[in-house]
Amino acid sequence: MEGRPGAPAYRIRKGQWILLDIGALKSGGTIGGVFFVDYDDGTSDRIDVAPVSISLGENDALSLPNGKATKDGWVTAGYVISTASAIVGAVYVQAYIMEGSGNVDVNSIRQKICEGYTSEEIDLGQFDRLDYRATYVFQGTVAEDATAGTHVCTATITPGAGNSLEVVAGQITVGATATAQGAFVKVDDGTNTLYHLLNGEESTATVSGLVAHFPTTSESNIGETALAASSFLHAVPNRGFVSGSMRLILTVTTAAVSVTQTFAVVCRVRGLGLPTATLADSVGAPTLTTNTNTVF
Repeated sequence: MEGRPGAPAYRIRKGQWILLDIGALKSGGTIGGVFFVDYDDGTSDRIDVAPVSISLGENDALSLPNGKATKDGWVTAGYVISTASAIVGAVYVQAYIMEGSGNVDVNSIRQKICEGYTSEEIDLGQFDRLDYRATYVFQGTVAEDATAGTHVCTATITPGAGNSLEVVAGQITVGATATAQGAFVKVDDGTNTLYHLLNGEESTATVSGLVAHFPTTSESNIGETALAASSFLHAVPNRGFVSGSMRLILTVTTAAVSVTQTFAVVCRVRGLGLPTATLADSVGAPTLTTNTNTVF
């Protein structure tokens, strides 16, 4: 009768092997694993999972073993190792005992033996749920041209299918002009407005270079001068969630020309893809500059 060692221990059969399924948002660093097996006949073995470079940014990488179990036994110890200093973002790793001759599909999985983030040591039997993978940062500018009309300058950020964002903080710095400008931030479903994170009334102010921060429960931080001359002050959500094809839209509207609008936002991102970020102006031929669009 097969004897099970003290927990955690996972049954492995002759010919089975261990796979690391690595979810990473950006290239950088290597990840591998070491696992120890106690066979039923009293002998022991070690199965190394060869280190793999995280070179498939915004995607999954697979780390395959250097060997397989040579007999029936139990995986009794092990851990996932990484060059943590080179890892970008939170890399999530799942380790599975697999059947077959190296085929990688759901039908080959026998059981999961650990999962977690490489920012911490991942040991056999450790199961940390998938949460946010990284911090996403976008910063860019829209430099209007001299075309007359109402300029609607925007930075639109879409998580994409299977992904979601939590807005941590951001700001809009409006152009250097005393002409009225309206700075606001909203989330929509691709068509319809769902909620605002800044200036739900979409009202305007005449303060040159006004800096508007979001999200916040009170908009008293928009600027003392602006508050005296605008209706920006009202309650807005202090957290913003954006998922799938929903859009986070940072906007400045103005009739002023040849000024530059600056947009910045920091989010926590869940999923395997970078959000899509697009700068635009509804009038003329603006100069669109993306300074930062990455994960940390």
